[in-house]
Amino acid sequence: METVNTDVLSYVQHIGCGTFGKTLFYGRVPNSNKVSTALWWVVPNAASPSAHNVTGEDTIDYRYELSYRNTSLEAVDRELFRITKEVVGSHCYNLDNFHTMDVQLISSTPRFTVDSEQRVIGTVSFLVKVYNILETTNKPDDVPESGNS
Repeated sequence: METVNTDVLSYVQHIGCGTFGKTLFYGRVPNSNKVSTALWWVVPNAASPSAHNVTGEDTIDYRYELSYRNTSLEAVDRELFRITKEVVGSHCYNLDNFHTMDVQLISSTPRFTVDSEQRVIGTVSFLVKVYNILETTNKPDDVPESGNS
């Protein structure tokens, strides 16, 4: 079964953030002896309902942090600026298996951190609004009419 998270991995590959398993990772980065210094990773932060229609459709907001690391501050700055523009321009992007209402940038200024191996790490946060992923348990046709039991 596909999930919103797996579709978001496809999305970040689509906007140029590496290849899953080689230069793009989910949740965390493998041991630094096994992967390149320059790489991306995406971390899901939260999923929260933002709307519920009386007909049963839900809208859920999924928040993500997309991080990039490199030994060059300039390379990190360029890549995060490029990805910021990609995310801002993705409002009409549809995930593969879910109806996407919107993709929004949350943090407009990437944050930079230098780790103990002198790699610079920058992060961009974004939100994906997904419509109607939850099935309703009480569809309007299943509700008994008043007076009938």
